[in-house]
Amino acid sequence: MRVIPEAGVTPAMVGTLSGHEQTGGFGFLKTAGPPHLSFTDRGVTFATNGDSALCLTFHEPVRVLDPSGRLRHPGATVTVADPAALGRAVTSALA
Repeated sequence: MRVIPEAGVTPAMVGTLSGHEQTGGFGFLKTAGPPHLSFTDRGVTFATNGDSALCLTFHEPVRVLDPSGRLRHPGATVTVADPAALGRAVTSALA
């Protein structure tokens, strides 16, 4: 599986993927600006639209927003051109 830096998917994330879920329907505040931290589950969101996204989950939380590594994220939601295709690639990589 290739790394997708424009969507915030890093090599560290690919190595610890445990699953995914298609999601979407985000409001403007969740998609405007830089990556967002979810206070609910500590996940990180890299979104450019609210329509369709893929939530990636990890075996081990990953370091993204906090360079010190104290804050790690159990999941990352990304909006990419084709979330379904990314989901199929994740499923294939996990098989």
